[in-house]
Formats: sequence, C-alpha cells, structure tokens
Amino acid sequence: MGSDRRTFFNQLVNVGALSGLAAMLPSDALAQVESSIRGETSGTGVEFQAGADTTRTHTFHAHAHIFRSDSDHALTRELGNQGFIRLPEGGGFRSQFVDGHQSNGISFKSAYMHVAGTRSSKAGYGWVTLATSVLTGLNVHGMVMADLVFAQLSTEHPLEGYVPSVTFLGTRFENLRIGGREVEPVFDLGICGPKPDGDKPYLQDAKFLNRVAQQYHGDAAAAGQPGKVECSLVTHVAKATPGTSFGHAVEVAGFGKVSLAKLAVDHAFHLTMVSVDSSQTGGVHFGGSGSNGNTRP
Repeated sequence: MGSDRRTFFNQLVNVGALSGLAAMLPSDALAQVESSIRGETSGTGVEFQAGADTTRTHTFHAHAHIFRSDSDHALTRELGNQGFIRLPEGGGFRSQFVDGHQSNGISFKSAYMHVAGTRSSKAGYGWVTLATSVLTGLNVHGMVMADLVFAQLSTEHPLEGYVPSVTFLGTRFENLRIGGREVEPVFDLGICGPKPDGDKPYLQDAKFLNRVAQQYHGDAAAAGQPGKVECSLVTHVAKATPGTSFGHAVEVAGFGKVSLAKLAVDHAFHLTMVSVDSSQTGGVHFGGSGSNGNTRP
C-alpha cells in the first residue's frame, strides 16, 4: 500500500478492508468514514448518532494492533502510539495508517487499523462493534513472510440479552511463507458457532467448548484455564514441511515456533494472526484485533 491517501484508500477497498464497515454502517455514516480515511477531513475519528428506541445503554470495547512483543523489542518503541488503537466507550470510528518499518530483522511495507462501534441501523438489531488490522509485506527474519495479513473481528450485542454473536469475515493470509515454503492455512471462521442458546456465555456453552476441544484431540482441559479459552481460527497448515506442523502451529528448525490466527476468549474476543516465539525475536505478535462490550440494564 502506498502512502498517498487516495491510492491507499483504493488499495484498502481492493483487499476488502472496508467491507465490514459497509455492512454495519448506513450510507451517510460510511461516507463520513471513507472521507476520513482518504484524508479529506481532519483527524482520524468519526462520531455516530445512536438510536433512541431502547432504554438500554451499551458500552463499546474494541482495539486493534499492528505489532506487540512480550519483551521490549525496538519496533515497539519505534511505532509508539501508532501501533495500537482503541475505540472510545461511546463508539464511533477511529483509524490509523502506518508507513513501512524495518527494525532488527522485522519489516512490513504498510499497515492499517480501524475500530468502529454503533447501534445498528437495521430494525431489530443491537450494537455492532468491529476491529480490523491489515499488514502488507510482512517479513520476520526471512522465515515468516506474507503479502497480506488481514484480521477482522465483529461482535453484535442484542437488544434483549447480553451475549453477542461474533464473526471473523475477511480474516485471511495471502501468499504466506514459513521457513521458505509457501503454506496454506485452513481456516474455520465458524469456530465460535452461532450465538449460544439461552444467552449462555461462550465459556459455558458446550457446543463451543466441544469445537475447541477437537483442536486439542478431545482434551478440553488443554484448551485454556479458568475464565479463558484459547484456540485458533486455523485448523491445520497445508503444504508445511512434513512433521513440522501441528494444528495452527509450525515449528521451523533453527528458528522457532510460528502460531497462526490464535483466538483467546475470556470477557472478550482477542485475535492474533501471527505469533512467533524465537531466540532471534523473543515473543512477537502481528495483526491483532479484539472486541466485546456490555449492555445495561
């Protein structure tokens, strides 16, 4: 993606980065957002008018990140506040574009994030929250490379009840290479399934927990810890070197472990597209989005 805002906007459209916004926003609000992304208005935020046909109030929660590390990696310091955005509790829209960076063997050509939250304009629908993170030209020490890393997470909280539905539409890799070999992650974007029956929390929903357990060969206890479940949107990695791939993870000899599309579910949903654990990098993570919220009373 180029640094020219109009060219950049067209490239976002081409990779589908704005499709989630188009699905959740009425045409006038979408036009405001598109104008903001193109740089035609000052700032990177847009506020939306909330519907007034309900006595309930909703607090939004969404964030997105380009990069984070478990230790003090130089790229974290270089990106500073550019590497992370958070949605205000009142909703609206925030976005951030970042030109290419290169630091200590890690580089990307460009990156973009946005978060949005609003009451749905569709009759009978509740509050919709979206978090999107896009990286192009990712290169981690020549061992993990991708033309495109696209993370998108959306939740919809109902007008009645408290538990949201969640989707990951558009989430994908393009031309992903691990250890010098082109691989094809196989996604299950429906891992969370439909919203649990009876407004039951996901961590108490047997159907969701059973789907997660299948990723651990039926061992539900291995899927997480009290109050948290960890799984992946990737069921397995096709075309990886035989004997190196285990579910969503690939071991690269002499380098370390690469994990794809990790999903953590606790009080919210947290998606991380690429995690690398290596002596060369430490623990580093790319392309993340998170979303939830709460409604009262």
